[in-house]
Amino acid sequence: MDSKIVEKINFSIAILAGGKSSRMGQEKSLIELNGKTMIERIVEEFSSVSDDIFIITNKEELYSFLNIEKYQDIYKDFGPLGGIHSALKHSTNQKVLVISCDMPFVDKDFAQYLFGQSTDYDVTVPVYRGSYEPLFAIYDKKIVDVIESYLEKNERKIISFYPDVKVKKIEEEEISEWFDCELLFFNVNTPSDLEYAKQILKLKLNISPLERIKVSNYKDGLFENSKVFVPCEEEIDIFVNNNFFVSSRLSPTHLTEYIKGFLFSEGVVASKDDIKDIKIINKKLFVELAYPFNKQDMILTSGCFGGKSFRRMRKQNLPKIKSDLKVSLETIFKRLRDFLHTNNLYRISGGIHAAALSTKDSLLFLCEDIGRHSAVDKAIGWALEKEISDVFLFVTGRVSSEMAMKAIYFGIPIIVSMTAASNVAIDFCNFSNVTLIGYAKMNSCKIYTNRERILEVF
Repeated sequence: MDSKIVEKINFSIAILAGGKSSRMGQEKSLIELNGKTMIERIVEEFSSVSDDIFIITNKEELYSFLNIEKYQDIYKDFGPLGGIHSALKHSTNQKVLVISCDMPFVDKDFAQYLFGQSTDYDVTVPVYRGSYEPLFAIYDKKIVDVIESYLEKNERKIISFYPDVKVKKIEEEEISEWFDCELLFFNVNTPSDLEYAKQILKLKLNISPLERIKVSNYKDGLFENSKVFVPCEEEIDIFVNNNFFVSSRLSPTHLTEYIKGFLFSEGVVASKDDIKDIKIINKKLFVELAYPFNKQDMILTSGCFGGKSFRRMRKQNLPKIKSDLKVSLETIFKRLRDFLHTNNLYRISGGIHAAALSTKDSLLFLCEDIGRHSAVDKAIGWALEKEISDVFLFVTGRVSSEMAMKAIYFGIPIIVSMTAASNVAIDFCNFSNVTLIGYAKMNSCKIYTNRERILEVF
């Protein structure tokens, strides 16, 4: 396949910009990445392949700076399905690429590839991680009446009409031969996603700490070839004030957040102002501090890869957490659902841990890493930069003493783990007035310490 073709072809491009952006808290399409709004990035990417690019929005005034057509939903308050219907009604071409406004890494070459597959089909849709991607798909104008019949029945599910039309699925294995799926289908839905997108643009990192490899599957006496995702790890050398500090093995994402969180957790810095500069060069992290630094002795821990810590893990050295934060279990379970929904890499590959910071109302930031300690460092590093406090921490992995210590020194009053906690971690949290919750599921958990912060138990 020639991915360099840029000739304009006869398909329209409709950008759906009608979402409520409730998780982001602002209009996603107008968020800037490297000086351009996300919708500008999409328009610019596709301007060389189509002469009919337009926006479906009920807030036309927000996009007056764009010299393209804007149309409102014909069926209002029906979400993306209503947007697809309006896109087909207003397109000047038979085939229409419908795309969401919150996908900053879309690719015109992939759009052309989809178009080339769409000749005999009503819908040409990618399949990524086992699910349709209906908001980066091509629709034929002739099915507008079919969609309208579903809207008349008050149907809002995007793919509800798929059984009534001819659908061409483009499987992930086929797509991944030519394109980076992790980038291609990346959506900016939360502040955490936005931070991820900024880091990709700044450091040109891969979005996912996963790699797809070929394996031989054995089952019931038969072998078959397939591809699976596996966690990635990199060895990163860390230099402080131009002197070698330590090497760390971790997933190669959120490196800036990681080094900030790691240095804070280890007591090397006390605030973001202690760090003057961070550079990432050829898998090396160079940190310039605002003061001289002498390397300390390390302590072996129970962390991944034979972890090391520079802090003395003594209970009497830990601070007491002073926080008025109290939450109900109902709130914990709601945010746990958000955590599980956002953290899907474990379900794909196994072996990936996640950590997230949350308020009562929403998940603020989520990161993933092959090491559970590194994931916590990344979350703390993000919060350190944002100067955020009074949040609770979700983790997928076991809470060990050093993980509890990281959270305690940052002042996190509630830790929620999907698995167990060690006896020392429980002791640390009890001493420091931290509420530690383990084995958290959709409607059950174990509260190890300081139940006083939990408003209700049911």
